[in-house]
Amino acid sequence: MRSNILRKGVFSLVTSLLLLATLVFVNLSVSRLPSVWTEVDISDSGLYELSDQSKEVVSRVQKDIDVFWIVQSGKENSEIRTLLNRYQDLNGHIHVQEIDPVVNPNFTDTYTSEIILDNSLIVAGNVRSRYISYNDIFTNSYNYNTQDNSTVYFDGENKITSAIDYVNEGKTAQIRRVTGHGESVLSIAFEEALERQNYELSDLSTLSLEKIPEDTDCLLIVGPTSDLSSSEADVIAAYMAAGGRILAFTDYEHTQLPELMGLLEHYGVKAYDGLVLEADPNMCYGNYPMQLLPGIMGHDITLPITRSGYLVLVPMAHAMKVPENMPSGISVSTLLTTSAAAYAREGRITSFSRSKEDMEGPFTVGLAAEEKLHDTKNRAVWFSSSQIINKEYDAIVNGVNTDLVLNALGWLTENESSITIHSKQISSKKLTIPAAAVTRTGILLVGVIPLLYLMIGIVITVLRRKK
Repeated sequence: MRSNILRKGVFSLVTSLLLLATLVFVNLSVSRLPSVWTEVDISDSGLYELSDQSKEVVSRVQKDIDVFWIVQSGKENSEIRTLLNRYQDLNGHIHVQEIDPVVNPNFTDTYTSEIILDNSLIVAGNVRSRYISYNDIFTNSYNYNTQDNSTVYFDGENKITSAIDYVNEGKTAQIRRVTGHGESVLSIAFEEALERQNYELSDLSTLSLEKIPEDTDCLLIVGPTSDLSSSEADVIAAYMAAGGRILAFTDYEHTQLPELMGLLEHYGVKAYDGLVLEADPNMCYGNYPMQLLPGIMGHDITLPITRSGYLVLVPMAHAMKVPENMPSGISVSTLLTTSAAAYAREGRITSFSRSKEDMEGPFTVGLAAEEKLHDTKNRAVWFSSSQIINKEYDAIVNGVNTDLVLNALGWLTENESSITIHSKQISSKKLTIPAAAVTRTGILLVGVIPLLYLMIGIVITVLRRKK
């Protein structure tokens, strides 16, 4: 009897040890699996899913990049942790390190002089680094109708991908904004969008220039109210003849600018006076025929937008016409076009009724042009409304106008890593349970269910002994 008991005891001990070892091995193996396999994203907005743009940017990383997560122990944000795990899984050159600012108070001084908030990030490469504040990762959207700013957006992917691209590529495209002609002021939101794309924006007065700086990747002209001088036009024309790039926005109230429009006419395109009005109700916003929802034509610039089924809003535009026969070596593509029912009207508008004097559509309100030169090429993108990057109009189409312009800049500068990742809304709803329900649930989970299992065990034991 003792020998039998001993054998059974040894067998049970060995079996238990093998089972324990198996569990430890399985746990260790699972912990090394990519987070995308072990952490399933069931959020409505795909909070932790990385876009194709992020995957493309990360795939180009060939040297080690450190992501320092500045956070006190015990205060780690779960959304940030999961997102950082996704980036590590994509590329082994990306390393995430948690830095406790209490333990290492001077660590961030090497990278930034800004005040560091908990759950902020520093993305550092061999040469460059970028600080991402917690306040830039989680942002609030203010609703003017309800006077509420409780909607929280998670912009972590946009910020991290942009920072990785910035420290990895090692080159910042120089965008020079032409000034001195009553140009429109860029919104802070648009300037921040340029920064996220890793463009460096600076002002350029062309009045006394003899030559556009050679490191200029693109000239930006936004809604001038007065014309270029002939010498300025010559300087810009020489820049384009050497393979320059230009992004221009003009307005219907200021089309009588012969020197500036001459740059457009070089591509065979003609700009016309008057405000474009859309008679097709399906191609204008609300009951406002001057707020166009143009047709989006196929091009590298518009492909990400048409693929996703988005709309672009172009308010207060003037007409442009692309010729059927292009000048030699020049190709012009219409990006945005009105319907054939659209018309352009000059002068003061007192009625939206179409008249015989109105110019007939369809009209081009956005175009991309390219000229092949001897050993290079120049490019131009032209929109017939500077309001396309107005913050309020852009918000109506959820930022797609800005995406379109950023795509245009990416095409102009031949920047393959154009980053247009939208913020993701965090839907947080509280589950409110009455006190009585809490009590009943507690009794059920703590008392009834364990007692039921105990009684079942007693019955099974008694029945076995009777056998």
